[in-house]
Amino acid sequence: MDHFRFFVLGVVVCGFTNVTVATGDSPPHSNEPRSSHWAFQPLVRSEVPQVKRSRWVRTSVDAFVLARLEEHELEPSPVAPRHILLRRLSANLLGLPASQAAIKQFTEESSPQAYQQLVERLLDSPHYGERWGRHWLDVARFAESTGFVENHNKPHFWRYRDWVVDSFNTDKPYDLFLTQQLAGDELVPYADENLIATGFLAAARLASEELSCVRQEDAMYVDMVNATSSAMLGLTMGCAQCHDHMFDPLTQKDYFRLQAFFLRGYPGNVVLGGEQVSEEVHQAAAGFYDLNLQIRKRVLEEGVQEESAEFQKIWSMEPVDRSPEQEALFRVRRAALNIRVAGCNGFRVKEDERKRLDDAKRVIDKYVPELKQAWAFYSPVTSPHRLSTLLMAGNFPLIHNVEELGFRQAYLHRRGDPYQTEVRVKPGFPAVLSLPDEKNSMAEDRASEKSRLELARWLTRRGTPAAALVARVWVNRIWSYHFGRGLVGTPGNFGERGERPTHPKLLDYLASELIDSGWSTKHIQRLIVKSNTYQQSASAELATTDGQSYPQLSDPDNRLYWRWPTRRLEAEVVRDMMLAVSGQLDNSVGGPSVPVGQWSNRRSIYFFQRRDAPREMQALFDAPTAMSASCARRQVSTSPLQPLFLLNSQESAAWSEKFAQNVISQSPENKAEQVGLVFEKVLGRPPDASEQREAVSYLEFAMMEPLESGAPRPQIEQVDFSVEQQEPYSDATPRPSIVATRPSKLGDYVLHRNGYQDHTPEPSAATVTYTFKQPVTVAELELLVHLNGISRVEGYAGDAPDELVSIGEASTSEAGRGKPFPQELASVAFAFSPEKCRQGTIFRFIVRETVKVDGYANYQAYPRTKDHQRISPTIYLVPDAPRPMSPLAKFCQAMMNLNEFFYVP
Repeated sequence: MDHFRFFVLGVVVCGFTNVTVATGDSPPHSNEPRSSHWAFQPLVRSEVPQVKRSRWVRTSVDAFVLARLEEHELEPSPVAPRHILLRRLSANLLGLPASQAAIKQFTEESSPQAYQQLVERLLDSPHYGERWGRHWLDVARFAESTGFVENHNKPHFWRYRDWVVDSFNTDKPYDLFLTQQLAGDELVPYADENLIATGFLAAARLASEELSCVRQEDAMYVDMVNATSSAMLGLTMGCAQCHDHMFDPLTQKDYFRLQAFFLRGYPGNVVLGGEQVSEEVHQAAAGFYDLNLQIRKRVLEEGVQEESAEFQKIWSMEPVDRSPEQEALFRVRRAALNIRVAGCNGFRVKEDERKRLDDAKRVIDKYVPELKQAWAFYSPVTSPHRLSTLLMAGNFPLIHNVEELGFRQAYLHRRGDPYQTEVRVKPGFPAVLSLPDEKNSMAEDRASEKSRLELARWLTRRGTPAAALVARVWVNRIWSYHFGRGLVGTPGNFGERGERPTHPKLLDYLASELIDSGWSTKHIQRLIVKSNTYQQSASAELATTDGQSYPQLSDPDNRLYWRWPTRRLEAEVVRDMMLAVSGQLDNSVGGPSVPVGQWSNRRSIYFFQRRDAPREMQALFDAPTAMSASCARRQVSTSPLQPLFLLNSQESAAWSEKFAQNVISQSPENKAEQVGLVFEKVLGRPPDASEQREAVSYLEFAMMEPLESGAPRPQIEQVDFSVEQQEPYSDATPRPSIVATRPSKLGDYVLHRNGYQDHTPEPSAATVTYTFKQPVTVAELELLVHLNGISRVEGYAGDAPDELVSIGEASTSEAGRGKPFPQELASVAFAFSPEKCRQGTIFRFIVRETVKVDGYANYQAYPRTKDHQRISPTIYLVPDAPRPMSPLAKFCQAMMNLNEFFYVP
């Protein structure tokens, strides 16, 4: 079903009166929450401590760390070797390996400023934003589909990802970074990037299959509140949705006052360009929405006449006049009304109305291909900009209707149930983080003026508890992304149940530095990576100052940072590093995401992120799989599936072969030089004597092994099919539509006659062409065809019909075997005859390798099926065993699976 049909069905179901609530305020709390908890206190800049070993201090960070070490009579570790520092910095700041040339230059550089200059070069790299943007995308629960059952794609959401990457590259002040994400559509003057930034809010999951608009919208706004509080404040406010927080001074009223900031806007496909958008576009979009609003108003009002008199009375009331009890009844009956009068089919929409909708849709379609769009959050009520929103998929599309959103306010929900509206609330800030003037600013005459822009400014206003907490949370995240663990070990929970900071004075010092530097993220990173704390060796063989005890005993978890804490790289970085050392990485920055299932050597951040369905490597290496909640810290697991995947995946094998070819091109014969090149590319260092000896011995021995089964078999790296419908035979009935369903990897390929209707037995005819992504040499391949109800099967070498080679002809239940093609096969065409394509037809097309053994072809049996009732032809692509990897490629692959490669050095 296309987006338009989803939209038409949904506008009827949604109901004309969205959540609109009455004015007024809830009774004031007699006991405002107070707390002496460290995280809720105003920020006081810590004094840099005096230490005994002052010469060890490179930046102020060292003084705080060394002071804690001296308290426990511990000594820091020596500085790591230069090649280790370069690899560490490159992995932390870029997520890429250092090149051989860069390592050589840095290790031979004698200038004392070489390290500082290296830091600046890496911070200025365009790939810095890709590395650190991925961190924020975890926090922002970024995904390019809506989630839940229908899980519709958001094809324009990649713009938010690119905005995040660019924000880190330009060192956008963190306060502006947050403000744009919370209220970009309200900022003046208009800018595309401001609107794109609201993707943070628009990343909320949408249950468009939900039969109640009330629950659908409530789940969306709950997601926004939870993500905002976790990402920016480091608080678990989601616990206050159903009751006052059990541990932190956060009330249920605080929760729904915060939610009230978001209730006047929706996510959606918003047209970018501001005033540059033509009036025709605005009129076309407005005309379509107005028509939909008229239709759904008519349908619902007719349905209301069939309801009880009590509900009809509530329906006729102005939203501002409903009591909380009446609003609760209104929501319950409204949901039932939506389902009863429209359901999922919109059956009360009249034919003339559908025609008018079709006409309006065609008007919009004329402009859509040329419009620049973004999946963004937009409020036509609080935004000063006139923007147009386009269609979105789902049974319940969200319509940016000024009339409906303008009257909307918030209710506190009993037990978090949106059907149990208890009291009305106004937009406001959590009391524990508010100053007295902010608490008093919720006067009746100002309540309606509270916008998301005011929320953003409250979060970052200097001198407030909220800004102090925001700064503490962000510098803690920066620290954790460098060291693998934050100064506060629970970066998403700074509350009572979260961990206490190991270095509270350092945390407050860095938070103060962040604000005083103009909220510069790179300033904090310079303090960290230029410090001796960051440059320490990872060795654990160090004694303490008393010469008796060891750090492993007094601080086994290295919480005081007496050495470098080793940690494994994230899933995306592991893949990017493997691509880079093999010479296959595509370093292009930005642009639309790589579609699901498509082969690409771009960085992992640019792959389409389908919610709840991450790529295999992301899932195996602990990337956020659900993509539904803000991910404060990735888990690290060790599983046998991880090395098995890397040793057996087609991508890994292909990269290893390319890696080996690059090495051979530099040193064709010398095994010792080859080993040295692999070590330098993968680990940034030469092999030691034993590593060199064992590696060379392996290569020399492996090269003497005989090849399996004679000559090497060809490798089918990847086959990509495209479907084209050709003209049917002249004696055929009109052909039905034929749809190809392509899975994300090699496997079964299924064609459905008549679209997805598998129950139509009428004969038909069509020619379907499958085109390989790259030409496959079929002189070494055999095309096996099992014919059942297929009168003719034809293969074309290239695209020229005169090069046609017949694979075989057979009657029902007969089998034929084709002969090898002598040319490169560009495509294969199958012509289905109408008198033969009847019920029960099963067609198998198998492409696999042929191995000659003693002059005979050794074939692997193709799969059989018991499904004799299936009408649709089934295409099986069965790759044979891959060509054995060369010994050098196996060695390269093994090196890229070492812990020394997987861990931040």
